Amino acid sequence: MSLENYQSIEELNEAIEKIDGKEVLTSMSIINNKVTLPLAGSSGIFEQQFPKLENLYINNNDIRQLNAGGFSDLDNLRYLEIKNNGLSVIETGAFKYLPSLFHLNLSNNVLVTLENGVFEGLERLGILILSNNVIKVLEKEVFKNLRGLVNLELANNVIEELDGNIFEGLEDLKNLTLKCNKIQKLDSNIFVPLKKLAHLDLSHNEITSLPEKLLCDRVMDGYLVNFSYNQIIEVEASVLRGLVIRNGALDLSHNQIKSLKSGAFSQIETTKVILSHNQIEVIETGSFEGCVCDELLLDNNQLVEITSKHLQGLQVSTLSLCHNRISKFQGAFEKCNDLSKLDLDHNQIDDLPDSGFKGLQKLRLLLLNNNAVKTVGENSFAALSGLFSLSLNDNQIENLHVNCFSKLELLEDIFLFTNKLSELPDGLLDGNSKLHQLHLLNNNFTKLPPYTIFDSTPNLSILNFSYNKIDKISSNSFAAEGGHKAFQILTLKSNRDLQIEPGAFEGIEFIKYLGLSSNNIKEIPPDAFKGLGSVHRVELENNLIDSLHILKVLPPTTLVLLNKNPVENTDWKLEELGLNHIDIISFETKSFRRNGDKWNSEETYIEDVDLNFDWFDRFPDV
Repeated sequence: MSLENYQSIEELNEAIEKIDGKEVLTSMSIINNKVTLPLAGSSGIFEQQFPKLENLYINNNDIRQLNAGGFSDLDNLRYLEIKNNGLSVIETGAFKYLPSLFHLNLSNNVLVTLENGVFEGLERLGILILSNNVIKVLEKEVFKNLRGLVNLELANNVIEELDGNIFEGLEDLKNLTLKCNKIQKLDSNIFVPLKKLAHLDLSHNEITSLPEKLLCDRVMDGYLVNFSYNQIIEVEASVLRGLVIRNGALDLSHNQIKSLKSGAFSQIETTKVILSHNQIEVIETGSFEGCVCDELLLDNNQLVEITSKHLQGLQVSTLSLCHNRISKFQGAFEKCNDLSKLDLDHNQIDDLPDSGFKGLQKLRLLLLNNNAVKTVGENSFAALSGLFSLSLNDNQIENLHVNCFSKLELLEDIFLFTNKLSELPDGLLDGNSKLHQLHLLNNNFTKLPPYTIFDSTPNLSILNFSYNKIDKISSNSFAAEGGHKAFQILTLKSNRDLQIEPGAFEGIEFIKYLGLSSNNIKEIPPDAFKGLGSVHRVELENNLIDSLHILKVLPPTTLVLLNKNPVENTDWKLEELGLNHIDIISFETKSFRRNGDKWNSEETYIEDVDLNFDWFDRFPDV
C-alpha cells in the first residue's frame, strides 16, 4: 500500500480511512507528501488501525519533528524508514510504543543533536542508521538500553567528540560506522564494551593520534578496522599490538605517518594490513615482529632502503612496496619465506645484486617495472626457483646475462617492454622450458634473434616484438624447417619498413593472431608464408597495401584486417581473385565474408570471430 502526493495531513487521514483491509496490512509507504505528523496528545494516524503492520516507509515528506507517542498501536512493526524529510527534532518517547522494531533508518535528514532517551522503548532494535545528517552532539547515554543493537551507522555527519562511555551496554554490536565526520580523538576505552565488534570504520575524520591500548590484544571475527584518510602521525606500540581481525583488513592508509615504531604492528593477525599513501621514511626494527597477514601494502610512501631488520618477524604472502624511492634492498626478504608476490614497481632500483632475493623460493610473481635497472646479472634472480612471472618493463636494461633466467625453471611469463635491449644472447632461455609468453616490445631491436633461442621453449605461445626497429623477418625466424611450433600471439607491429622474406614463418603450424600492422608493407613475396600451416587472424592494418592480390600469398586464414590501407577505397571483384583460402576480409567500415565461392558485403567492421579468446587480457600493449 502506497500513499503519495497528498498536500495535507487531513487529506492523508482521509485516504487512510478509506483503506480496505487495514487490520491485515503488513507493509505501507507514505512518500512524496507535504505533510507533518500530528502533534503529541492528538490522535495519531496509526492509532488502532494497523495491528499487523510490519514495514513502514515514510520518505520524502515534510516531517520536521517526531513527537512523543506518534507511533502508537504498531506493536508488530519491525522496519521503520524515515528518510529525506528534513527531520531535525525527535522528542523523547517518539518510538516508545514500538516494542518489536528491529530496523530504524533515519538517514538523509537534518538531525543535529541526539539527546538521552530519544530511543527509549527500542530494546529489540538491531539496526540503527543515522547517516547523512548534520549530527554534531551525541549525548553520552543516547544509546543506553539498546542492548540488541547489531549495526550502528553514523557516517557523513559532523560529530567532533565521542564520550568514552557512549557505547556502554552495546555488547552485541558488530558493525560501527563513523566515517566522514570530524572526530579528532578517541578515548582509550571507548570500544571495550563492544565485545562482538567485527566492522569498525572511522575513515575520513580528523584523528591525529590513536590512544594507547585502543585495540590492543583484541580478537575480532570481522572484516575491517579502518582509520584511513585521517591525520594520524604515528602509531605507538601498545595501540594495536595483538589485534586479530579474522578474514579482514586493518587500514591506516592516507594518513601522515612518517615512522613505524618498534612493535607498532607486532602480533597482529589479519588478511591485509594497509599502510599505503602515508609519508613513511623509517621502519624501526621489530615494527612487524610476529605480524601475520596475507597482504602488507606499503606502497606510495617515502622509503629509500629496505633491510631484513625492517621486515623482521613478518609472515606475509603479498608485499607491495611500489611507488617509493627504494634503491637498495640487499637481503631484505631473506626471512620472508612465505612471500608469493613482491611488488617493487616505480622505485629507483638501478642494480639487481646477486642473491638480492635470497630466501624467496616460494615467490611466484615479481614486479620491477618503472625502475632504473640497466643490467641483469647472472645471479640476480638465482634464488627465485619458484618464480612464475617476471616483469621488468620500463627500465633501462641494455644487457641480459646469458644465464640470468637459467635457475627459473618454472618461469612462464617474461615482460621486458620499454627497455634498451638490442639483442638476446643465444642460450638465454635454455632453462625455461615452461615459458609461455615473452614481451619485448618497444626496445632497440633491429633484427630478430636466431630461432635457436626458442628451441628450448616448446610452450612459448605469445611472442611480442612490436615497436622496435626491425626491418626484416628472415627465413626461419621462429622455427626450423619442418618444425611444429604454434603461437597464440605473434606480433611485430609498428617496426620499420618491414620486409618479409620467403619462408619467414617456416616451421610454424598455426598462429592465432599474427600482428603485422603499421609496418609500411606494400608487397609480400609469394613464398613469405611458405611452411606456415594456418592463421586465425592476420593484422595488416595501417600499411601501404594497394592491391588485394597480396592476399593470395597468405596461408589458410579465417580473418584479415586491412583497414587504413590504400586498397580500402577500391572496388574489387573478389570472386575473380581466387581467395578461397580466406574466410573474412575486414576494412574500417565494411567487411566481406566468403560463402563458398561468393563474397557477401557487410556494412560493419569485423574485429574478430572468436569471442571466447580474450586476447586483450593476455596481451599488454603500450
